[in-house]
Amino acid sequence: MTVFEWPNIDEAGLSRQRWQRVQTMMGELMLDHLVLAGPDTIRYATGARTYIAPESSGWFALVIDREGQSDLFVPYTDEEVPQPFPGLSVRTLQAAPAWAPAGLHPQAWARRISRLLTLGGARRVGLEGLSGNVVTALAELAPNIGWQPVERELYTIRREKLPAEIRLLEAVNEVNSRAVEAALQAGQQGVRDYDFLAAAAASQLQAGVEGYSHGVCNVRKLSGDWYPDGTLLRPGDAFMFDIGCYGVGGYASDLARVGFVGEPSKDVQKAYRCLLNALELGEQLARPGVRASRLHVEINNNLTRYGYPPTPYSMGHGIGLRLAEPPTIYLPDFLDEDATLRIGDVIALEPETTVQIGDRRVVLKIEDNYVVEKDGLRRLSNAPR
Repeated sequence: MTVFEWPNIDEAGLSRQRWQRVQTMMGELMLDHLVLAGPDTIRYATGARTYIAPESSGWFALVIDREGQSDLFVPYTDEEVPQPFPGLSVRTLQAAPAWAPAGLHPQAWARRISRLLTLGGARRVGLEGLSGNVVTALAELAPNIGWQPVERELYTIRREKLPAEIRLLEAVNEVNSRAVEAALQAGQQGVRDYDFLAAAAASQLQAGVEGYSHGVCNVRKLSGDWYPDGTLLRPGDAFMFDIGCYGVGGYASDLARVGFVGEPSKDVQKAYRCLLNALELGEQLARPGVRASRLHVEINNNLTRYGYPPTPYSMGHGIGLRLAEPPTIYLPDFLDEDATLRIGDVIALEPETTVQIGDRRVVLKIEDNYVVEKDGLRRLSNAPR
């Protein structure tokens, strides 16, 4: 296998640019400190990598002031560790309740966080990702501090991707596209759904990704049944799979494809061509200034016009240090904001439909990642369709 060469970026410069956005937000909201718990927001503000498992947001917390000096609570030390990351603004690692949901030990978390905030003279603090039990305990322990949720504001400042971020997203999409090809090649008669997902995961890890985010599939099941269970591939099967990973730097890719075992039926081929045509219509419509909901409506209209069911969920989402972040591409009734696409957005489009074949329905889906540029979308994922 060819070893993947990740881009050489100015990590310190990228960290400074991201922190400047966070610092500006703090100034506008008149905040002197933030307490962050999401691995992605901690990474964005400091460059520190904390993702270990899907529940990692309950294991870590960061206290950071307006000057960018921070202290990071982690589950893997029982003492204070000074200057743990050369080149980063994290002053210390602080001990936290280890390998347990934060909401299980809210008083212990609140005591430790409030102590640092009090030492730092905090008066007005922005909160992101903390368990509600911890927030309640903080308010009780530090009643003189003003608390403000800032999750929405943090997501907003991350929407327009910086040039270095786009380079990292290009790279992880190339790696994940290779993983798609590995899954398609592994999807042969007689193999299990576990096997082609394992081929994708092996390809990702061999390329040097930071982490494997998800691998789900659908073989001869109802729409919405995403989980492998050892189903064997049979001649004529269409197998849908959706895979993702975090590349070097923590940026994500989220792709889906349909593979075929042998020659699919003419009805499946017809439905799949319709799905591709609907996606291509969405790609052509997507450009700066277009409402996200319009993509959802127009792609689905193209499916239903030819008698196929519409996508049963959001047509897409932003992507960055999270698999799914703003903008959300869905119907306005499900959104607080029907976002307008902007230059610098990186998005995923993921239409799905089904087709009736005899006594069963076949699930078909495709997902790609794109950057929004002044003339429209540029596809970042080059996996075969």
